[in-house]
Amino acid sequence: MFSFLKRKIDYADVPLEEIKFSGEDLFILMGGLDTGGVALPTDALPWEELEHGDWGEAWRRQVVNRYASTGLVDEEGRPQGALADAVYPFAKMGMCITAFANPGSKDPCVEMSIYNGKASILKTAPGGAGFTIASAGPEEAWASAFAEAFDVCQRFVSAERSWHGDYLMEPGDKGMNALILSGDRDAARNMAARKGFDVAPLMRVIEQVETSRVVDAVKMEVFDMRGAEPTIVTMPSGSFVVPVPENEDAVRVRMKTLTVYPECGWICTETIAPREGLPADWRDNPEAYQYLSRFFSGDALAATDLFDVVTDVRDCPKELGGVPSGQPCRTE
Repeated sequence: MFSFLKRKIDYADVPLEEIKFSGEDLFILMGGLDTGGVALPTDALPWEELEHGDWGEAWRRQVVNRYASTGLVDEEGRPQGALADAVYPFAKMGMCITAFANPGSKDPCVEMSIYNGKASILKTAPGGAGFTIASAGPEEAWASAFAEAFDVCQRFVSAERSWHGDYLMEPGDKGMNALILSGDRDAARNMAARKGFDVAPLMRVIEQVETSRVVDAVKMEVFDMRGAEPTIVTMPSGSFVVPVPENEDAVRVRMKTLTVYPECGWICTETIAPREGLPADWRDNPEAYQYLSRFFSGDALAATDLFDVVTDVRDCPKELGGVPSGQPCRTE
């Protein structure tokens, strides 16, 4: 795996954010899998080798050989200084924002992990060879670091006025994304009437997208795992973290998928969160509960920061049958 990055390179004068790390390097430096699965997805691990052999020691030696002389790691391969700060939020049960590039796209895959007052950004390196990693700085800089990393820094245009609406979907319903991209105004009016929200903001977005030459929405996934306990995998060659909660913590984890239309100041959101009537094992059978376990939102952002909305993973509203997940919300 990642053999193209196994040769020794002199990193003495290379800034940390320009160093290209392999997925293997980051696995050792983070102490496990990165939360968003950008650097090393679970299915990329050599599981058979994990159970037998000295894979861990081989990867650790590679890290020491490449980086120890620069002071980035110690003689045991443990990250030091700025590198330790940069890798700290990953492989943790915090909050993670990811954007995966479409197949064949030159856009980077991006992951921003937030944990215990620290945030860092991981991206596929230019050319697709390896990954870069950097701290997002102090908390007051996170919003701007996020906007730059996810390519919305210069593109986001505030809506005329703020608007928010939550709704449920039934089989056969068209979601807001489908209505926006198809320009189906009649279906938008019908949806608004059935769900009980003002259709005017949605109609404005439909018109904006229809008159634009290019629709380049940004899709993101957000995992909120604060308070859950990680899975620790122990093998003959060592232990590592898989950022998946233990079964008893599953109900505390929420996930949402966002489609951001930066030039319109608009977001469509699908959130997986507990609702009334779901059995204890609902997460093990997502297809059977795909409607009961999800609620949907539309947002027009006039004065609110995009980063605040992205990182506010809310419970399903009580009026839609939502029950508390046990997780904190930023709006609380």
